[in-house]
Amino acid sequence: MMTLQILCILSILVTLVIASNLPNYIKPCPLRSPEFTKCAVKHGNEALPFLIKGDRKNGLPPFNPLKIPYIQIKSSGLEMNLTDCVFRGAEKLKLIDLSLNNSTKQASCKLTTPMLIFEFEYVVTGKIASLPIGGNGHGVMDIINSTYVYNFEYDIFEKNGQPYMKIGNDNLTIHPMKIETNLQNLFGGNKQLGDALNLFLNENWEEVLKEFSPTISHTFGAIARKLFETSIANVPLKEAFTDW
Repeated sequence: MMTLQILCILSILVTLVIASNLPNYIKPCPLRSPEFTKCAVKHGNEALPFLIKGDRKNGLPPFNPLKIPYIQIKSSGLEMNLTDCVFRGAEKLKLIDLSLNNSTKQASCKLTTPMLIFEFEYVVTGKIASLPIGGNGHGVMDIINSTYVYNFEYDIFEKNGQPYMKIGNDNLTIHPMKIETNLQNLFGGNKQLGDALNLFLNENWEEVLKEFSPTISHTFGAIARKLFETSIANVPLKEAFTDW
């Protein structure tokens, strides 16, 4: 999901940017060292609490909670408009793997969290998992014991005679143990129909994931890309890596 893509980018920033250019909680790691991943994970987890809290002085907004005004989902006959979207639980994220391969120009970031809570106001029509759905109200989605893997490609380009990094194709995969969804006021407040559909969605949470994850990943992927382009993309690699 988008929150994780942003925080994966932030974790990579922890290992790439020279500490003198950012606060002292940002510590670099040498890319070519065989201990790069170990160093990156250690320093990334040390810095994540500061990054999640936000750092206005250095242009980082708070990520817990993360607020998104509007998300639209259109997929397989389902149309769902979400407003006042809020993500909570980022403070419990843990970085477990981070790698950059400068030969293949590929990077990967993996995080886990016991719970990510997604709250929103919704208006929905159409079908989900072949069942009719309609209504408007408050919704909550709990993403439980999940691993998030964010992969991206990058290119090296020159500007003013200096090498820089530019992000290319990227994708996020979500691997939760379970997703619990509660949509209030379904079918005009019909409790029997609403409870039955919520029960079905929770028993078939994989279908919920299929409907929600592409749009959410795309939305936050755009934010992550923008964050990347305004940070690492403006730092020469000879300054970003201690052993470039």
